[in-house]
Amino acid sequence: MAALRSAARSLWRRVHPDLFQRHPAAAASNQRAMQDVGAFLDAAAERHHALLTGEPPPPPPPARSLAFFVDAPAPAEPREVCVRLAPPHVPRHLASAAAAERWADGVRRCIEDAVAALDGSPDVGAAGASE
Repeated sequence: MAALRSAARSLWRRVHPDLFQRHPAAAASNQRAMQDVGAFLDAAAERHHALLTGEPPPPPPPARSLAFFVDAPAPAEPREVCVRLAPPHVPRHLASAAAAERWADGVRRCIEDAVAALDGSPDVGAAGASE
């Protein structure tokens, strides 16, 4: 889960509301979207823990489409970028440890894809893959 936390920090550094003090609407939008990311990650962490311990996992977090504002070259206004967070598919037949590892890796990739979309990577599709 350390790699997932690192990916989330990378996302936060690009869209932190404090970066948009001159653009209150963009700051507010990013704050709301990051709250949604936090809820997504909390639900993903609960599922990861259940998969690790062999407990029945809670349902995966729902897919979310989020709008973030990112810096644009001055003097342009921040540009809006829409990203989709979707939980990864983990086959039910995997053993607990393997399922937990696959889940954590898939969620990390989902967040990394969102960061790439914010950076303008043309090769990034929807972040994650629905279950």
